[in-house]
This record gives sequence, structure tokens and C-alpha cells, in this order.
Amino acid sequence: MRHLGERLHETHGFTINGPLLAGHGVSSKEFEAHGWRDWFLSAEEGFNRLREVCSSVFIVGFSMGGLLALLLALRHEAGVQGLALLATPLFASRTQSGLASIVWRLPAVRPWISRRALRLDEDSLPMRRDLSPAQASFAQLKWILRRQAACIKHPTLVIHSRRDPSVPWQNALALSALLGPACRKTLFLDRSGHVLPLDVDRDLVAGEIGAFCVGLAEPRCY
Repeated sequence: MRHLGERLHETHGFTINGPLLAGHGVSSKEFEAHGWRDWFLSAEEGFNRLREVCSSVFIVGFSMGGLLALLLALRHEAGVQGLALLATPLFASRTQSGLASIVWRLPAVRPWISRRALRLDEDSLPMRRDLSPAQASFAQLKWILRRQAACIKHPTLVIHSRRDPSVPWQNALALSALLGPACRKTLFLDRSGHVLPLDVDRDLVAGEIGAFCVGLAEPRCY
């Protein structure tokens, strides 16, 4: 994410904060010792640091970070100007994400999901025993956002590559359907793989995010 942050700062003068999530960048053992609540606290700390010096904050999330960005927006609704979600995974399979993109567009479905989101109990989440602790926690995070992202009201940009080998591009269709009117734009790329902030379309991605932010009353921080 460093390249993306530097481009946004150089081009638009935005203040950037890219927190390192708990357990990341150290070792696989350290990674497995943490879960989604630890990752969220790391993201929240970065968000709070920006809120101390900025009047508005725009959150950019890549891959799992997109889920954390959504969760931050849900828990700090008034402090978030908008969202940009890159290659965000709601489902592991093309079939599930493709089916969800159809079902979630049915007229009564999103209101029903939003009502049920109010009753979600994070202390009794399903835990997959066939996965490692970190992978199981990641699955829980996806489970939460599939049930709560319909409550997002912030203007959102969704970007995904059709050549993504890790997260099926149909996730972008499912995400835009779940977000409904909050999803202002969905952009599909045809050259990049999964790591959009560093792949061949990285400058296009940075340009799209920058233009989207400027269009939202010029927020100053990320």
C-alpha cells in the first residue's frame, strides 16, 4: 500500500496513514497468533490518529483490508467521508459470490439483511475447525461483513480485476449489490492480478481513488 499512499500524497497532498496490522510482516507463527479483532484494533488505531489531526477521513482497504475498512465505517460512521475497496473478499468461490450478487439485488433482500444485522452477536460467531486459527478468524470477518455491509451509507468505490487469481472478481458484483446505493462506482480491470496497489494498473488505481476522493468534498486524510 506504500506506493498507493505516496501517489495520493504526491498528487493531491493527502495526509496518509498505513497501519501495519497485528501479526503481519513478522512471521507465520506471529500471524497465526492474532485474529480479526486484533487486525481491526490496528486499523482503528491508525484511523484514530488521523482523526486527531483531520476533519475528515477516507478509508482505502485492499483485500482483507477492505473488510476492515467496512467495519471501521460501521463503527465510526460520523468520522468517515468515504471508502475505496480493492479486491475485497466476501466469498472464496465464484459460484457463491455470483449467486449472492443476484440474490442481494432482489428488492426486499437488502432491507432484510440490514434488520438482521442489528441482532448479530459477535461473541457467538461460527468457527471453522478445518482451518488454521488465523484463516478461521478471517472467515469470521467475511461472515460478519456479509451480514452487516448492507448498513453502509458512505459513498464507496469498488475496484477489482477480472484476472484476480486469489479473490474471484464476482466478489465485486456481490459487494456492489450488498452496498446498494452506497456503491457509487464499480471498476473492473483486465490486466492486473490480485495486488492492485502494486500491479501494472497501480497508477490507474491511484488515479481513480484520488479522483473519487476529490469528488467527495476533497477529504484530507487516509
